[in-house]
Amino acid sequence: MLKRFYVILLFFICFLGLSGQGWYDADVAYLIYDIDSSHTVADYRGDIKMTPASVLKLLTTASALEVVGAENRIVTAVTTDGFVDDSGVLNGNIYIRGAFDPTVESAYLSDASFFAPLINALKGKGIKAVNGDVVVDASFVRRQAVNDKWVLEDIATYYGVGCFGISVCDNVRKIKVKSGKEGQKVSFSFDYPEICLPQVIDRIHVMKTKKRSEQTSNDIHFYVMPYGNEVLAEGTMAENSTYTEPLALTDPVRFFSLLLKRQLILNGIAVSGDAREGVFGGDTVLYSHNSPMLFNIVRETNFRSNNHYAQHLFNLVTKTKGSTNSPQDTIRDLWKARNVDLSTAILYDGNGLSPMDAISPRQVVGILNYMWHSDNGYYFFYSLPQCGRDGTVANVFNTSAMYIRAKSGSMSGVQSYAGYVVSQERCYSFCIFVNKFSCSRQLVRSLIEQTITNAICDYEQTL
Repeated sequence: MLKRFYVILLFFICFLGLSGQGWYDADVAYLIYDIDSSHTVADYRGDIKMTPASVLKLLTTASALEVVGAENRIVTAVTTDGFVDDSGVLNGNIYIRGAFDPTVESAYLSDASFFAPLINALKGKGIKAVNGDVVVDASFVRRQAVNDKWVLEDIATYYGVGCFGISVCDNVRKIKVKSGKEGQKVSFSFDYPEICLPQVIDRIHVMKTKKRSEQTSNDIHFYVMPYGNEVLAEGTMAENSTYTEPLALTDPVRFFSLLLKRQLILNGIAVSGDAREGVFGGDTVLYSHNSPMLFNIVRETNFRSNNHYAQHLFNLVTKTKGSTNSPQDTIRDLWKARNVDLSTAILYDGNGLSPMDAISPRQVVGILNYMWHSDNGYYFFYSLPQCGRDGTVANVFNTSAMYIRAKSGSMSGVQSYAGYVVSQERCYSFCIFVNKFSCSRQLVRSLIEQTITNAICDYEQTL
């Protein structure tokens, strides 16, 4: 009893001590649950919906494991409507049909190579040239590629890329900006410079180049629009400096077709036709590309908080189930059948990038509790980074007294965590959201750690 009083007192001392620095006006909600005894450890506004940021990826990755299967792979088909003549010429088009595999030529998984095995397969069939077009079909889904509930400043970045039905190189392309002396115009260049797409920069505006004595680092913000033909850069650069950043592709389908044609030619397979987007055709299979196992995609999604992967998994759940509903409704139905009510959750996307997403701690904990007992529970648990060691939670909950695996979420004014705590051979699920804080993020994280760990320690004293 004395221990419980001490912990409560400590919490309020921390609360009062931080209130003058901005914590007092934040929205806070959390729920901690003892899975072993089916007992609620702590519940503070657990039914209040709040902005989860990337904690929403727990819903998406759990859904993907349940529907697609941890050990299954996403198959991208490459076919032709033509034939190979005696001289090794493929007379017909090459078709690539997207299947929502976000890992094609991805930088984040080691077994994501697409072009090299495809070219080897073509050469293995004796193909030396293609008398036809390279056609990429992204009609696997016809939905909005870039969510209109995402923030404008995000959609030009590697973490705000669209979901187009087919992806390549994480749907980004590196841009390099180089400055000269103060007042001089900057220059820019892309990787794969020979691929001149309509969206390659027509003009670029960098507001000012400053002397190094005035500015030691670069501060540039890029803006693009989906399917647009212009990139705008604003900000300042130090003189005689170089700045490189991965920039979201505004039309990755078109880029995929041009990049594949380039790779074929560079590897000795001439292509006489165009590179274009079109409708999948042809009955002859040239190559079937298997993605990494879904578990590895899910693990990457949760470890690095990969928005690109998450948004593809969000849509893949619907296609795998063969549903004509929206991804949001498909996922709600999926969890309703598992006794987790998401009817009040606001789900604009599957990666938490929209600040308008909203879900309650109780709904997140419900998913965590279900997955603990699921056949996919092992995969889900180990898809979460270990606190104090891995990924986005390497610097939080660094305690030897508890083994914690969790997903973090953060954006402007938002900090959240959800996952599992193993302590004294008992397992707990938890979710905590802090929204609209104005103190430092480090301060918020510190109080979150105290709130979760102290509540569990206090609870275990009563067992």
